[in-house]
Amino acid sequence: MIISKRILDTNRLKEYLKNNEETAKILSDFDFDLILLKENAEGFYYSFIIENIKTKEILTFDYKEGKARERLTIYNKPTKIIECLHCIILDFYCFYIESEKDLTYFIDSFYGSEFYKEGIKAFEQCKILSEKLLRILSISDIEKLYKNIEL
Repeated sequence: MIISKRILDTNRLKEYLKNNEETAKILSDFDFDLILLKENAEGFYYSFIIENIKTKEILTFDYKEGKARERLTIYNKPTKIIECLHCIILDFYCFYIESEKDLTYFIDSFYGSEFYKEGIKAFEQCKILSEKLLRILSISDIEKLYKNIEL
């Protein structure tokens, strides 16, 4: 069970959410949390947690921010959760929608042949992330969030 219930007050986050009513409706089925796991010279490492309130299914995602970013606090947590959700949705979109789950297209579009090994690793990570995300959100809802979360 997630400790920080109802952390996302979509009215407080209007600057990041277009079509707030539709976005709020999708997000209202979930609780979110972001936990700092580790901090080092490279940045901040988090566990991003999404709980489906209706089914009680809980998913966790690894999330990393560079050192130039602000450290997680109780005050910026809602914004950081939206940022994290946005990044996960972008990863899903690149893998599932734009590259249509095709490794060659994914690498050519996002990495180039000189970074082939990194591209394969990112492709596999996006595949796992996409499969997890589709367990709790429909493609239609992901597309709506993709269009309506603006950072």
